Amino acid sequence: MVTAYVLVTAKSGMEREIFAQLEDIKQVKKVYEIFGEWDLIAEVVVKELPELDVIISEKIRVIPEVEMTSTLIAVE
Repeated sequence: MVTAYVLVTAKSGMEREIFAQLEDIKQVKKVYEIFGEWDLIAEVVVKELPELDVIISEKIRVIPEVEMTSTLIAVE
């Protein structure tokens, strides 16, 4: 299993809309609205690294209100 934390910068005022869309992604286990340079953080759990690429590229970054992401891959 691969666990990653995806930091998201949202267009102004769109944090809650993105939050709801992230919650609908099966591989996203938790989402938090945060304060600071980033607006949201999502915990993503997948079986293998290539699946993480698909989730980020084809499900998260394509949300129109997402301006930028940064992904942190956890090691155990």
